[in-house]
Amino acid sequence: MISKNLYVQLLVRVLILVALSLLLGWIIFKKEMYLLSVVPVIALIVQTVNLVWFLNATNRRLFYFFDAIQNEDSTLSFPEKTNNKTIVELNKSLNKVNKQIQQIQIENRQQEQYFQALIEHAATGMLTFDANGFILHSNSLVKRLLSLDVLTHLNQLDKIDHKLFMSVKNIQASEQRLDTLNNDNGTIQY
Repeated sequence: MISKNLYVQLLVRVLILVALSLLLGWIIFKKEMYLLSVVPVIALIVQTVNLVWFLNATNRRLFYFFDAIQNEDSTLSFPEKTNNKTIVELNKSLNKVNKQIQQIQIENRQQEQYFQALIEHAATGMLTFDANGFILHSNSLVKRLLSLDVLTHLNQLDKIDHKLFMSVKNIQASEQRLDTLNNDNGTIQY
């Protein structure tokens, strides 16, 4: 388990720091050997640097992993053969989570392709758009009915017919409307 191993390593490092601090205090206050106190001071500095490096090694992996997820990069892989057992366990866990994310992304792509195929083969012209008016999906029938090769934004509808643009722009989810549009393809009901 990662946490148990991590706690043991942290505890050992902290106990070494405490022991070195007590030794330094004993040398300075009991023995009054100021020159000898340089050795525990150097050891304290080395142990503190070691503790900071150990904690940052774990944090660096976590930050790298979260940055990769944020950038939708699931191709990263962490080495599972190192000398540090805690890092090995952490890397195994991160790789496992990353594989699950990859599987979810594959399933999402498959569902999106299925959804796109359904829209494309529908017997009516269909389009979906986001809150900013960008077209997310549109089938070839709606493009043909509107005499457009490419449909990327609702503002393109305004150039065809302002009434159509306003009707589509202001439609609410699950609302039904019926209107007509006259263009080169004849009268179209939408």
